[in-house]
Amino acid sequence: MNPPRFHQEARQDFDEAFAFLAERSPQAARRFAYRLTEVLELITRYPEAGRSLDGSFRAVPIHPYSHDLVYRIEADRQLTILAVAHHRRRPMYWRQRAE
Repeated sequence: MNPPRFHQEARQDFDEAFAFLAERSPQAARRFAYRLTEVLELITRYPEAGRSLDGSFRAVPIHPYSHDLVYRIEADRQLTILAVAHHRRRPMYWRQRAE
C-alpha cells in the first residue's frame, strides 16, 4: 500500500499540535511526532485498524496524547489523513475535508 497522504488541513493540525507541545517541552513534541509515525505505519499495514466512525472514516488514538489520527480508506485503497484531531475540538469538525 502507498504511504498515506495528508489533507493540507490535517498537516496544519499536526503542525499546530507539535508547536504547542514544543513550547512546553521539545522532548514531548518529538515523542508526539514519533508516536504519529508509529500510527501511520500501523494503518499503512493494517488499514482497518482504526475504529470505525461515521461512514468510511476511521480513527486511531495517538496514545498517550489527547489526539486521534482520523483517516479514510479511498476506493483505490489509498489512505487519506483528514485530521490530527484533539479530543477537545468540536466532534467531526474535519468532515468537510472529505468532500
